Amino acid sequence: MLEDERLALEKATRKADRMISSAAVAYQRAVAQEEARMRSEAIQDDKARLVQEDFDRQLSQILKGCARRKEALFRKFSQDRKRLKS
Repeated sequence: MLEDERLALEKATRKADRMISSAAVAYQRAVAQEEARMRSEAIQDDKARLVQEDFDRQLSQILKGCARRKEALFRKFSQDRKRLKS
């Protein structure tokens, strides 16, 4: 009986995981479509285009900063692991 319950739980868990993944993909697709629509509209309006360009510039700086911090943390992590192995 416990084995049947475990199998049923695993099946339900896999189904829930698939549904969550599908919902996440659908959400990301909707966000991308909305962003594309907004960018399309921004091209037609000079003020909106400038706002979008400023947003893109700021986002790019944030992403570059995150990548640099991630790389620095990884280097520190690697160094700490080497020290532990020594």
